[in-house]
Amino acid sequence: MKAMFMAATCAATLFAAGSASAASYTFTDGSGYYDLGGGLTVNVYAYTYTSEDPLVLEAAYLNFNNSNGFGIGNGSSQDPIDSKDEEMLVFVFNQAVTVTGLDLNQIDKNDHIDLVADNSLFADDIDGETVNDVLSSYLATYTMFGIGTNYTKDGKDSQDQFRVAGITYSWDGDNNTGDPGVVPLPATGLLLLGGLGGLAALRKRRKSA
Repeated sequence: MKAMFMAATCAATLFAAGSASAASYTFTDGSGYYDLGGGLTVNVYAYTYTSEDPLVLEAAYLNFNNSNGFGIGNGSSQDPIDSKDEEMLVFVFNQAVTVTGLDLNQIDKNDHIDLVADNSLFADDIDGETVNDVLSSYLATYTMFGIGTNYTKDGKDSQDQFRVAGITYSWDGDNNTGDPGVVPLPATGLLLLGGLGGLAALRKRRKSA
């Protein structure tokens, strides 16, 4: 009976592990560090950048506006993330995630946006109103995500600007918190269950003897 219980427990773990969780988080302060729950945390940083390949970043001043979220610049909490100063907001997670959406303010189709994951550009100079469409279709996982706008690069509009108030993401909480990873089924799972069943039968025969 104990062996059967162990087999059932292992089977449940194998089937459950690896299921991705989706969540949204609205930033309510400008601390720059946030506990998203389930062992997932994120740090938010402000940078300026003049190069994307390779990505070259220099630290800037992060500001926060209660109504509209994060901006960059030490002038006031009203400063957005803008192309005039070539700015990028960067999120660094302690575990791999997929950012599937952003709550953006002060953005429109005339803004030119760059998206970066793990220091690599994956969306270049896209229409501001298409950001979430691009994110929902880019399903890679990464620990570093950035969104910025760069006047030096696009040379089109020094008035591109936006703010970030929240983030939507998915992540494999089971795998990232140290639980067993995804095990291919049926092959490995069935072999494991078969091995445990054989062990139980062997013990039964020995006891009968």
